[in-house]
Amino acid sequence: MIRRRTCRRPAAPGFTLLELCVSVAIVALLSTLAIPDMRHLIALYRVDCASRELLGSILLARSEAIHRRARVDVVPTDGTSWTSGWQTRRSRLQGGAPDSLIIDSHAALPAGIAIESVLTDRSRPYVAFTANGRSRTDASAQTPQAGHIVFRAGPHERRIVLNFAGRPRLCRPARNEDCD
Repeated sequence: MIRRRTCRRPAAPGFTLLELCVSVAIVALLSTLAIPDMRHLIALYRVDCASRELLGSILLARSEAIHRRARVDVVPTDGTSWTSGWQTRRSRLQGGAPDSLIIDSHAALPAGIAIESVLTDRSRPYVAFTANGRSRTDASAQTPQAGHIVFRAGPHERRIVLNFAGRPRLCRPARNEDCD
């Protein structure tokens, strides 16, 4: 009688269906716990990024005003709300007509970010600089535009503070006592 030899194949490496289901269940559980924290983190980064971008535009306007020896403004794109985006532009009268050269522009901010400006001239939101780098209002080059611009998303808040000399700085009201 001839006996056949059967070769047993070693078990294929991998996971069983039960192991795969348990792994997927653990991942699903951990992700449901992490999603609220991710939303919180995303809101924090959006406020931080938006405030830093406007601060950069304000610093650019101040630098360009000194460099160009002309008034340079940072204004909302739509003229009323910072959330619509903003432009940095040179503003001067040329032959009796306003001449406005756009130096830089920023797109609209994502939904969920609120911006409130509390500045000396409350007629409209803007920040303007004279040729010597000092802030000014529309009414007079001698009246400084000072105050702050607040960014909020949920519990997160950042504030750009503009002093009477025209120097802007960014602060966190929750951490800084001198954030006014």
